[in-house]
Amino acid sequence: MVMAGSANAIQSRSAEVVFTHFGPIPEKGIRVADECYVPLDFLDKVGWKYSVHNTSVVIEGEGKTARVPLREFDLGRAVPLRMALDQIGADTFWEPDNDRLQVCSTVTKIVVKDGNVQIETALPTKPRVFRLAGPNRFVVDLPGTRLSRDTVQQLNATSTRVAQVELNTVRIAYEPGYRPSLPLIPGIGKSFKWQLDPDEDQGPIEVPPTDPPEDPVKTVTAPPTVPVETAKPPTAFAGPMTLDLESPNRAQMTLKITGTLPKPATFRRPEPDLLEIVLPNAQITAPDSATFSSASVTDISTRTEDGNGILALRLARPMGVELVANTGSLTISLIKPNVGNGKLAGKIIVVDAGHGGHDSGAKAVGGGTLEKTLTLKIAKQLSQKLADEGATVIMTRKTDVFIELTERAAIANRNKADIFISCHINSSSAKSKTTGTITFYHGQDAIGQVLADCIQSEIAKVSKLRSIGTWSDNRIYQSGFSVLRNSKMPCVLIEFGFINQSTDLKRMVTEDFQSSVAGAIVKGLKVYLGDGK
Repeated sequence: MVMAGSANAIQSRSAEVVFTHFGPIPEKGIRVADECYVPLDFLDKVGWKYSVHNTSVVIEGEGKTARVPLREFDLGRAVPLRMALDQIGADTFWEPDNDRLQVCSTVTKIVVKDGNVQIETALPTKPRVFRLAGPNRFVVDLPGTRLSRDTVQQLNATSTRVAQVELNTVRIAYEPGYRPSLPLIPGIGKSFKWQLDPDEDQGPIEVPPTDPPEDPVKTVTAPPTVPVETAKPPTAFAGPMTLDLESPNRAQMTLKITGTLPKPATFRRPEPDLLEIVLPNAQITAPDSATFSSASVTDISTRTEDGNGILALRLARPMGVELVANTGSLTISLIKPNVGNGKLAGKIIVVDAGHGGHDSGAKAVGGGTLEKTLTLKIAKQLSQKLADEGATVIMTRKTDVFIELTERAAIANRNKADIFISCHINSSSAKSKTTGTITFYHGQDAIGQVLADCIQSEIAKVSKLRSIGTWSDNRIYQSGFSVLRNSKMPCVLIEFGFINQSTDLKRMVTEDFQSSVAGAIVKGLKVYLGDGK
C-alpha cells in the first residue's frame, strides 16, 4: 500500500494554515479530503524557493527538496502542502472539527549534558523564556514544534524535563536554581546552544518593550520579544457528572460545563481500558462516588495538566467513545463492543493478506522484496496463532493470487465474520524518512477505533519499530479504504512498516518480526474481547 495525500476528492473548502511560530498565514488554502493545497505565493511567504516543471513543482526549503504535483483551483495554481512538508520533515495535523491546518517543526534533538544545552529542529522556531512557580524554575518553550519517537533526547540533568505541553509547543523545564544563558532576544533558528547558569536573584525576567510586527510572516528575520508569562486562569469549570443511561450496549453520562472551552474537548487512550478526556483550560470537579456509579467505569480521577483539565476514566473493558458538545454540557458515550461470550475461541476471524498475483503492492528499493510476499507470510503466521486459540480462521488468499478488493470484504460478510483484519506494508515518497507501524479503522467508527487501539498497543510492544498510532482511513482517502468501508463487522487494516525504509525493511523480513506481530495481534484481539481479563 502506498500512502499519499488524496488530491482526487470532489469536495473542497477553504482552509487556514497556522505555520509554526509565524501563526496564521494570510493566504487561504483549499482543503481536499485530508490534503491542504496552497497557492504558489504561499511558498514565497515562508521563504521557500520553487520551480514549476509542467505538472509538478520542485520546492527548495529548509535545506531539503520536495517534488509535488501542481493543480489548478479557483485561487490559481496550487500545491499540496502536507505532501511537501512530509518530504521536508515537518509535522502537520488538522485541528478537530474545523479546517485549520497546524504546521509544526519536528524537534530532532534535545541534549542537556554537563550544563550545556543543544536544541535542533526541522523548521525554524523562536524560543520563549519565562519562569514558572511551584517549583520556581526557568522554562524554554519552542512554539510551533512537536516531539516524535525519533527525537534524540539525552538528559543527564535529573531535574530537567521535556514535554509536549500543547499540540504545537515543546517545553524544556530546568532544574530549580539554574537559568538558561539565552539572551532576552534569542532569535529565530533551527539550532540553538546555551549553558545553564546559576540563577541567583530568583527574580522575574524583565523584557524590553517592543512594538508587535504588522505582518509576522514578512518579518521572519526580526528578533522576537520574550514575554513574561503567568498561568492563565481557567475559562471553564467542569462538573458535576451524572449518569444518564446504562444498558448492555451503551453507557451515557453528562458532564456539566460552566464557562467557555477555548477548544473542543478531545479524548486519548493511553491504555486500552483507560480513557482520558481533555478539557482545554478547564478546572474539573471530581465526581462524587456517592452520587455517581456506573458498571462501565471502575475508577475516576481528575488532574490538571498544562492548564487543561483531565478526566480519567478506568473502564471495565475497552469501549468505544463519542463526545458531543452541548450548550453548557459535554455528553460522553461509552459504546460496548458486541463480543458474545468474550472469548476468542469460537470467533470467526477473516485474515486478509493484502495484494497478490499481478498486484505486487509496494516494492522495496531495487524491487527485491514485495509487499504481497510479506503480507502473506504475516497473514499465515497470524492465522495459525488464531487457530491455536480455537478461533475459526478464513484467509482471503493462501497463495500468490489476485483477489478484488470488494471480494475480500464480501468473503468476510458472507461468512458472518466477527472480525476482519487486513495486513499491509506501507511505502512513502523517496524523500520521506517516515518509519513505523499504523493501524487504521474506518471513518469515525468508535468500535473500529477501540479495536485498532487494542491491536496497535500490543504491536508497539514487540515490533521494535516506531509506533505511529491509530488513524482513521479518512486521513488517506475521503471515502476510506474499500476493504474497511465494505466490511460489516469490526475491522482494521494494519500497516506493519515502510518497505522503502531500510530500518523497517530489515526488521520486517525477519521471522522474529513476523511471528511477534502476529502474536501481538492475537493479544490485542483478546484485550478487545475481554478474554482472560
